[in-house]
Amino acid sequence: MDESDDTVGKVLCFIQDNPGCHLRRIKRAMNVSIGTIQYQLDKLEKMGRITSGRHGLYKYYLLRMYELDVNIHSFTAA
Repeated sequence: MDESDDTVGKVLCFIQDNPGCHLRRIKRAMNVSIGTIQYQLDKLEKMGRITSGRHGLYKYYLLRMYELDVNIHSFTAA
């Protein structure tokens, strides 16, 4: 396992524990550069492991098993 695989695993676990989190929250919690987090989030989204929704300026991330309803700010199991 290389460093990139370790980081993507940590990002995935963080999103699992914090559904609906946004980029900067992940960055602050993991103490990793914005570019690294953006790369890992894009990779996870393309793999179909996570999904995202936008509300205003923020883009929120969830595991694929959740759906985001940005109008009422709630999460429901898919």
